[in-house]
Amino acid sequence: PCNFPISTSITPGLENLVVGGYDMRIYGLSKKNRFVSWTYLTDGGISASPLNSGSRSFVGSENGSVYALMQGTGFVRGACWSYKTMGSIESTPTMAGGRIYIASRDTKIHCISDVGDEPYLNWQSPLGLPVLGSPVVSGNALYALLRDDRYSDSPVQEIACLDITDGRERWRKEGISGVVAVSKDEVWATDVEGDLHCLAAADGASRWSLDVSDSLEVFGISGDGSLLIVSQNGLIQRIDKRR
Repeated sequence: PCNFPISTSITPGLENLVVGGYDMRIYGLSKKNRFVSWTYLTDGGISASPLNSGSRSFVGSENGSVYALMQGTGFVRGACWSYKTMGSIESTPTMAGGRIYIASRDTKIHCISDVGDEPYLNWQSPLGLPVLGSPVVSGNALYALLRDDRYSDSPVQEIACLDITDGRERWRKEGISGVVAVSKDEVWATDVEGDLHCLAAADGASRWSLDVSDSLEVFGISGDGSLLIVSQNGLIQRIDKRR
């Protein structure tokens, strides 16, 4: 057992398992010897699982920073960096096409590149609401979940679609609380009322909806054009996404 409080899911790397702790530290745990290989102290809570890519680990912190560390050794001067946003980061960054997409409570999506000893900012997209949940990338589109619970017991929730080239907003739809699956042409998302929607990727228009309010979970199934729904009574349903 670990002798420190774990605050995130464990992300396997090439040499180590990388995990966040409630003590504001990032840990690298040896897969071979089962001991702590390295630690790195931040000055904020860590609630989102690390992102591992190649020899790197990217970890977001509630202090607003993303840290790029070496999976095998942790922090190495001249080879690691941090990128600062102006709000808490509470979801795992997303990597696609060599770029890293960061959701922050500063109401922006940040698109950066890892150039070795420092981050390179490609663009920032201000969306007006705190961005929660890991960005979802499909083709040249990025889907961001927005949630503002700062001033109301009924938080505002939306989905925004951005162009990954420059961060330009393509469309936005209110009431969406989660993304289930995406394809080139469609987005399957749940709303705050418990409905599952099939949205057109081009403009966010709803093609159909299905009441799944009694479901425990809705899963996307890749490859066969269907979704799996698990109900509270234990019933498993499979529906065609082309409904």
